[in-house]
Amino acid sequence: MTAGPGSKRILDLCCGTGDLTRQLVKGGGELFSLDFSFNMLKKGVAKGWLSGENVSADAGKLPFKGESFDYLTIAFGIRNIPDVDVFLGESLRVLKPGGKLLILELTRPDNGFVRFFYNLYLTKILPFIGGILSGKREAYGYLAGSISTFLDRDTLIERIKLAGFKSVDYKKKTFGVATIYICGK
Repeated sequence: MTAGPGSKRILDLCCGTGDLTRQLVKGGGELFSLDFSFNMLKKGVAKGWLSGENVSADAGKLPFKGESFDYLTIAFGIRNIPDVDVFLGESLRVLKPGGKLLILELTRPDNGFVRFFYNLYLTKILPFIGGILSGKREAYGYLAGSISTFLDRDTLIERIKLAGFKSVDYKKKTFGVATIYICGK
């Protein structure tokens, strides 16, 4: 996900330790990183992945003035936000006119064949292997559950439009296992 030209203001939401943020830095611009967990931000700074403005805050209560950013990004975080509608409203509020919210999220594939093997991998194989390697099998069970219970693609697009975004495009990636939503103000 490329955020845009170097003169833009970008807010990476639910940034964690900065996996996406470190890629966005390469594109230039004024970059802000936000995560609910102060400890995640500290780890990201320690890894050297987070620089610039790092803010520990709730993505549903953004501590910025209206129309502050050209781009907002969120990667694999929206399904963990308690109230998606509040989040979308806050995102719209802090975006400048013509700004974009870019969402990258894991999704359920449309193709039944792909969906069958994806579900097998997600519910059986990943928790088993991930549990062995990390000792935290429950974390991988949570991942599968959060994907299966999150809004489907069409419902999320409808909610984005209801929040007031003027345009919503999407691109399926990896056979529909992930989707990028491009939401224009």
